[in-house]
Amino acid sequence: MIKNEIKILIVDDNKESNYLLEVMLKQKGYIVDTAFNGLEALKKIKKDSVDIIISDILMPVMDGFELCRKCKDDEKIKNIPFIFYTAEYITRADEKFAMSLGAEKFIKKPIKPNDFLRIIEEVVQDYQGGKIKISEKKPEEKEFIQKHKEKLAQKLEEKITIAEKINKALKESEEKYRNLVERARDGIIIIRKGLIVYTNPFLLEKFGYKTDEVYGKLFALFVSKSERKKLEGYYKKRMTGQDAPSIYETKLLTKDGTEVEVECNVGLITFQDEKSDLIIIRDLTERKKTEAKIKEYVKEVVRERDKLNTIIHSIGDAVFVIDTEHRVLLLNRVASDISGYTISEAIGRKYEDIFKFVLEKNEKPNIYFVDKAINMGTIQKMANHTIIIAKDGTRTAIADSAAPLKDEKGKVVGCVVVFHDVTRERKIEQMKTEFVSVASHQLKTPLTGIKWFTELLLNGRAGKISEKQKDFLTQISLSNSRMIKLVGDLLDVSHIETGKKFEINKTESDINEIIDQAISDNQNLIKEKNIKIENKIKEAVRTKFVFDKEKIRQVFYNLISNACKYSKNDGIIEIGCGCEIEKGVFRAHCGCDFDSEKEIAFYVKDDGMGIPKKQQEKIFEKFFRADNAIIAQSDGTGLGLYIAKAIVVAHGGSMWFESKENRGTIFHFSLLK
Repeated sequence: MIKNEIKILIVDDNKESNYLLEVMLKQKGYIVDTAFNGLEALKKIKKDSVDIIISDILMPVMDGFELCRKCKDDEKIKNIPFIFYTAEYITRADEKFAMSLGAEKFIKKPIKPNDFLRIIEEVVQDYQGGKIKISEKKPEEKEFIQKHKEKLAQKLEEKITIAEKINKALKESEEKYRNLVERARDGIIIIRKGLIVYTNPFLLEKFGYKTDEVYGKLFALFVSKSERKKLEGYYKKRMTGQDAPSIYETKLLTKDGTEVEVECNVGLITFQDEKSDLIIIRDLTERKKTEAKIKEYVKEVVRERDKLNTIIHSIGDAVFVIDTEHRVLLLNRVASDISGYTISEAIGRKYEDIFKFVLEKNEKPNIYFVDKAINMGTIQKMANHTIIIAKDGTRTAIADSAAPLKDEKGKVVGCVVVFHDVTRERKIEQMKTEFVSVASHQLKTPLTGIKWFTELLLNGRAGKISEKQKDFLTQISLSNSRMIKLVGDLLDVSHIETGKKFEINKTESDINEIIDQAISDNQNLIKEKNIKIENKIKEAVRTKFVFDKEKIRQVFYNLISNACKYSKNDGIIEIGCGCEIEKGVFRAHCGCDFDSEKEIAFYVKDDGMGIPKKQQEKIFEKFFRADNAIIAQSDGTGLGLYIAKAIVVAHGGSMWFESKENRGTIFHFSLLK
């Protein structure tokens, strides 16, 4: 007998289980019939030929145990293989009882489809091969009935226990959800056939009604007239299975007729065996107020933004704003024009891709002033001689600064960069510098003549002079010397700024010789104020270095001259190397960038008036003199420190200082070793 001639009868009161087994077995080529209880199956077995019976146990009318017993007691059908397939009777005792009735297999649900089909295949092969032997030893009628009753009673007890647990769980669940609904802070309402059949206490309290005032009433009566038609349309669509919004806003009426804006979240449920609407109602009053405030706030923000944009775009300088990730958030038209990028091209991109700041001397990127503004949270100036390379390659000289943007908690959230084209300023500055250079040069000759003739007169070369005349001539000579010094300083500034005649000619020189000369040049002032000079460098192991002898002499001269001018009578000026020497100990922690491995640092220290803290940042600017310096010493051009620093920088070094008002100042400068 081939597979497609094997007929299998499936007996199960569960339609889905029957269908699943039927499909699975038919796919394997078996002929399949089904029955939904033991009695129906027995009739089919006796009427039609069946090769294998697969039966559930727990079924109405006649269960699987009874069916198996009747089949095995009937001489005509007792040889048909009987397979139990059950999810209820799964204990070892159940299996033993089933097999005692003459069953060939006892399969427990669930089981993998492949394993199930493999067992069926084995039974078919045994059946076809005549290997199935029918056991003649079966339970007696009385024994079967007893055991059968025990099994049914056991299952009934299990079913009752399960039912009790289910009922208990349902009761607990009902209590839980009832409690949830009763205590909910949203309104909950059930509508059946357009009538209100339930509302929770919160909704009644919120809208001022009592239970008997709403139950059994049309829901439409509690809806604003302007909204009724819309809601009735939604309701009809839901009841007829059409698409309708499940969440919508509407207006409901309180008992006193006040309209309240609400949000309705609607879903279909079965209530008392009828299709009904469950609606969760949320009062939108506070949310609408908040939304109105937000809208007004947004309008205000937009107004402020537009105002800010107007201001920024009307500024003559270039302005752009970035976040901490360097993305451009805002820029004005001037910044757009200088960079060559449109505003839309720049927004959102890294500022380094748009604004290419480089140093003029070597075109290395100059972005550190922006990084410092963000990381340190302080305003930073651009390095001198910075240029910006535009999109088309145009180079423009610029200057200005970067300032951190901070939120209300003081956290840095970005940076504002302001810069402007200094091309025209540079030209004007160059013209001014050239004029000063020419004028100073032209003044130098007659001033030198005045000096010579004054000295001749003072020396009596033109005849004997009176004491009064000598005093006048001395004053003329001193004034002339100051003029010559001023002209010399102006020429130095001109040379520094133009680069003409400002060359550094380095040779190995003894630093002490230079210091001695600088002290000698200031001897008149030193004697006048009875100042003591202490040169600590004489104690150093090494005193010879490579530098421009004349220019470094000028640095020491300017520093010693300032120290003398602004020191008290009988003061002390200390000259040394390192950031400071205290009892011969080197100290390098004054906040400078001094590198003791590559550089040698010198200092000039006084115990004079010091520099006011608020004016310290301007101390190296041209023509600047601190307020207390002007009061104490009318003589001075404000160029000495500017020139000294320029000389040091030209040597590859740096100059810095420490100062406390009324306690003194230490000027440091470093040179490469």
